[in-house]
Amino acid sequence: MVALSLLGCGGKAQVMSGGSSVGGAAGLSGNTGRAPARHRAAGSSCPAGRAAIHSTRVDPMCDPATSSACSTLFTCTADGDCTNGVNGRCSSGAFGPRQLSCSYDECQVDDDCAGSAPCACRASSASADANRCITDSNCRTDADCGEAGFCSPSQLGGGCVCPSAALCTGDSSCSPGPCVCGDACGHGYFCHTAADTCVDDSDCNQSGSCNYDTVTGHWSCSECWPIP
Repeated sequence: MVALSLLGCGGKAQVMSGGSSVGGAAGLSGNTGRAPARHRAAGSSCPAGRAAIHSTRVDPMCDPATSSACSTLFTCTADGDCTNGVNGRCSSGAFGPRQLSCSYDECQVDDDCAGSAPCACRASSASADANRCITDSNCRTDADCGEAGFCSPSQLGGGCVCPSAALCTGDSSCSPGPCVCGDACGHGYFCHTAADTCVDDSDCNQSGSCNYDTVTGHWSCSECWPIP
């Protein structure tokens, strides 16, 4: 395994790690022929129920009843305010005075989503997460990836960016380089390819993970940089 030390924009050193070569026939998961630990053999059929989030809401950091300055952050104060979609819930952001807004289930099955987007389900009816269409995808199930193919999730969940050496531009503002900016990781489901250099996270070092690189068009080991 080869590690390449890179200097990201802002001067923070990062390590991009390349897994051992596992190229093979298109659709096969490398020369071991093993299936990825996570792949989508079949489509979704999501739980119909969704847990409640807010029956009532008073945020001590930003109470819409007493603070006019914060009123624009709230488009709902209770789940019952969310009536413009399926299973509406009044949910908050993670940072600062929490912005309350409605979220809805986008799908119940894959066919509810456009194009090749699969429907990502909440874990169970006890979860308050919304079912959502994963639009940045090129497959829904393994069958979309050809004979013996595999459709796997790449960097789902957000919260970080995944740079690629292919994005190095030599921008002088980022010197001394190389500078690797942008987000090359697919945040969706993608077919494995013959050019892949990893199959699973276990092929990468402890800080790296196996993701689909939308710039190079194959799976490789990469670092996840937290979004500041």
